Amino acid sequence: MLRPPFPQWCWENDIPEHWPQMDVVAVVSSPWKVGDLIDWWYKDCFWTGKIIELLGEDKVKIICPEKPIGEGGCWAADTKDLRPALDWPLLKGWTAPLSQ
Repeated sequence: MLRPPFPQWCWENDIPEHWPQMDVVAVVSSPWKVGDLIDWWYKDCFWTGKIIELLGEDKVKIICPEKPIGEGGCWAADTKDLRPALDWPLLKGWTAPLSQ
């Protein structure tokens, strides 16, 4: 079984007037902040991580889980390369992970 595509998402203050027809839409309520669980686009795929520091308006420092679960290490990332982390359990579909 293949996981379905990641759902559309947007900031709460930037909800489009007309959404494409989708079963699930993720709305993020605030700008990125320390502690947010994210997916980071890096080397042609998404890596899960957590924001540990805000480095400016468009940059954050993230930490990724260690191998074999993740890439490991701390990284500076552009906010344009982030999306909210979502889990996909087979029986529940897309859900927001609990903050750690």
